[in-house]
Amino acid sequence: TFLTRNTIDISTISDKFRVQSQTLVKDVNLLLFNANTVNYKSLFERIKEDRKESEENGNISEESSFNHFEHTVLNPIKPIDAFLTELLDKEIIPPEIDGHIETMKKNSELSKKNGFEILSGMHSILFDSFNMIKNGQIKPDKETVESLRACLIVVAAVVRGKEVNISDYLNRAGNFRKKIDSIKNKEE
Repeated sequence: TFLTRNTIDISTISDKFRVQSQTLVKDVNLLLFNANTVNYKSLFERIKEDRKESEENGNISEESSFNHFEHTVLNPIKPIDAFLTELLDKEIIPPEIDGHIETMKKNSELSKKNGFEILSGMHSILFDSFNMIKNGQIKPDKETVESLRACLIVVAAVVRGKEVNISDYLNRAGNFRKKIDSIKNKEE
């Protein structure tokens, strides 16, 4: 509306955008919280149904358990965070990167399967980044490492259901995704 009804004054666009962005951040956080709440509710319902069905058959399916999902997704965070610190200090990429690549791929698929698109996206960024670091397409500099840490923070906050403002981390991860995609597109 602003662009079509008024003449464009570049100097005021930034100020208006900043003010409107602050309002949008609150709305987006509320939306994400509500979306995650809905996902959790439907996930818990599926878990209850799966457990009831499994108990009738004599065994409980650990794969369908939210506790298993939570453990699977949260368990690698500390080792990967330590690995990111190690990446900054080393000239040669440590061989553990292969294990982290595989873990991020599995966790991205598991998150998507359970309806957590944000978590799947964060894991996908980590997966692609580790592959690109291994192949020398991107350098594990401070900016890269901090962007990857932002992904880890989003994962931890969403899975633990923390009521914290993660919009800065989501933005950083989103911008890093764009950088990764542009590098991938140039090489294709």
